[in-house]
Amino acid sequence: MVEVSYYCPYCGAVTSVDRAPELRDGSVRAHPDPDRQYADTTGDLEAADGIEFVCLGDVDAPDRGSGRPETGDVTFRTDRQDGPIPGKDGCGRTFYLNYYRSPAWIERRT
Repeated sequence: MVEVSYYCPYCGAVTSVDRAPELRDGSVRAHPDPDRQYADTTGDLEAADGIEFVCLGDVDAPDRGSGRPETGDVTFRTDRQDGPIPGKDGCGRTFYLNYYRSPAWIERRT
């Protein structure tokens, strides 16, 4: 297992999960894709098409830098340089990680 971190597309807080290293990230999105099945962070991550996260933030977040890109109607926070503030960061909204779908992955799943 490896620990992998993701930025919340709503507030920029960092959320982490332990997962198998062979799972390949495709994209992090604010909204789910209707043709995918998502596991929660404590579910069977390998059997799903991606992961459903609830933004809780991570008090040990690395420096994000400034000028995070905008994603559609969602803007990344750029006002903090030193990670989330315990008890104040993490917006509680749900966001989604989609796994990369290689031809071999699709064939294995069917």
